[in-house]
Amino acid sequence: MRGDESDFERRMDDLKLLYRAYVTDALSGGRIAENKLVAMSQLRNILGLGKREAEAISVDVTSKAYRKRLANAVSNGDLEAQDSKAKYLQKLCEELHFDAQMAGAIHEEIYRQKLQQCVIDGELSDDNVAALLRLRVMLCIPQQTVETAHAEICGTIFEKVVREAISSGVDGYDAETRKSVRKAAHGLRLSRETAMCIASKAVRMVFTNYIRRARAAENRTESAKELKKMIAFNTLVVTEMVTDIKGESSDKAPEEDPAEMVAKEPEDWDEEENGLWEPPKIPNPAFKGPWKAKNQEPELQGKMEEPMDR
Repeated sequence: MRGDESDFERRMDDLKLLYRAYVTDALSGGRIAENKLVAMSQLRNILGLGKREAEAISVDVTSKAYRKRLANAVSNGDLEAQDSKAKYLQKLCEELHFDAQMAGAIHEEIYRQKLQQCVIDGELSDDNVAALLRLRVMLCIPQQTVETAHAEICGTIFEKVVREAISSGVDGYDAETRKSVRKAAHGLRLSRETAMCIASKAVRMVFTNYIRRARAAENRTESAKELKKMIAFNTLVVTEMVTDIKGESSDKAPEEDPAEMVAKEPEDWDEEENGLWEPPKIPNPAFKGPWKAKNQEPELQGKMEEPMDR
């Protein structure tokens, strides 16, 4: 019985390879003709492939063909030279019979890869920002998609810097550590709100641990020691970190006590969670930097659309 099942699976794999080879050949010219689509449907029926199996193969092959044509259009300057990049991309999808939303997902992946390359040194230079904006406009990537990518990628880097700064303790938050926090907060082009959101969650975890130890202490003296440590942590670390994130002078008194600022818990925060920061969901925070060009927000719902303000 098992031998029969194994033989059947091998035959199906061979049929799938045959179908993939035909689809690949049909797209070898960088586009697919209507008669080829009809032939593909007939071949699927002849081979006895399920609709989902055939679609999965077609999507995989067509995605690769789209990436290849897109890469060529970018490298030779054809795409950037277009008056309407959205129309060019839409036509490309139509020639390949490729779904525009799937194309949009590929554009997002390309943008994220570029962003990760840009922040490999822990900050975004003006040249990086300009290159990202150029890519975003060229691929008609929606602003919300850009903001989400920056929140996740840059936010994760900043979270690591904050955790390392906090773990250094009261005596370890020195000039060098403060410099690293400032560089990350401003070099990554995070908005103040996003940076504070990340720092707040990390600090709340430390406050929670102090309070737990104070409550678990055997006597009031030990409990008081833990609370004094928390006060020192707030004064020597949290206060300085807030001013570093805001870019203010440490000589200027904050408008609100840092302990109160970072201790404000969102409704969905769980003290028992692992403490990993998750980027805010819709609506996403605004980011500083040239990529926030006004009225350059194309939509990729079904069809490509050009930014209104070029």
